[in-house]
Amino acid sequence: SGLALDAVSFAFPMQQIMLAFALGIGVGTSTIVARRLGEKNKADADKLAQTGFKLAIITTAVFMIMGSFLPRLFMMIFTKDTNIVNMGMQYLTICMVCCFGQMIEILFSKVLQATGNMIIPMLSQLLGAIINIILDPLFIFGFKWGMTGAALATVIGQTVSFIISLIYFFRPKTFKLTIKSFIPDLKIFSSALKLGTSSFITQMTIVIISLVCNIMLARYGAQSRYGVDIPIAIIGIESKVFTVVINLVVGIVLGCQPIIGYNIGAKNTIGLKSCISLF
Repeated sequence: SGLALDAVSFAFPMQQIMLAFALGIGVGTSTIVARRLGEKNKADADKLAQTGFKLAIITTAVFMIMGSFLPRLFMMIFTKDTNIVNMGMQYLTICMVCCFGQMIEILFSKVLQATGNMIIPMLSQLLGAIINIILDPLFIFGFKWGMTGAALATVIGQTVSFIISLIYFFRPKTFKLTIKSFIPDLKIFSSALKLGTSSFITQMTIVIISLVCNIMLARYGAQSRYGVDIPIAIIGIESKVFTVVINLVVGIVLGCQPIIGYNIGAKNTIGLKSCISLF
């Protein structure tokens, strides 16, 4: 329905905020890990991956806790319509409380890519997306769970991707966890945070644009002949389509970053120039 599309549109900026933090940590970690592997410095690569894992857990825990009280307040920024607020709260609460499937999986995928494993991250995310697509109509229309069903389909798909990445992340040939692994080494991780900042800022600009659009449409949409609901629903659909398009470019860039980092670490200028020439 139009109200459901409005609710999802209003929830979109918060989903992008979570993605911004996940990509900031994941991209920064993977790039520096690849550089250390290029330098044949496996010890520092392990520390970086472990610290990134811990920061991802801490960030995820914060969003999971906020998921118990923030969704209603967040939805009320855009609208006072009780139906839209309740629908958005149902959807966003589940997405935030169960966000570990998305946020930690991104870290795992990015670090696996840094080790040269491109297939597992691709397959895990593809399988998660397919499961989401299959479960959406089943939960929403078959079981008539509405917004709850849409949210459950999303987090189940994300969780499947997370489990697959988790299995491969801790294989002996990649990274191991010890008791010392749970002591963050922020000094060695500072360079990763600097590189991850660009991805974080990119995602946050999308958040700001979405917030401004939603607020403006909610406030002034009623003055148009279409009313409030239709413009908000349209911008919500456009945001999803735009995300797909922009991610095609982002995927190429993020896929090249670990390769560039490895070649920088290995001081392989020929490989570095070959990778950059793709752009």
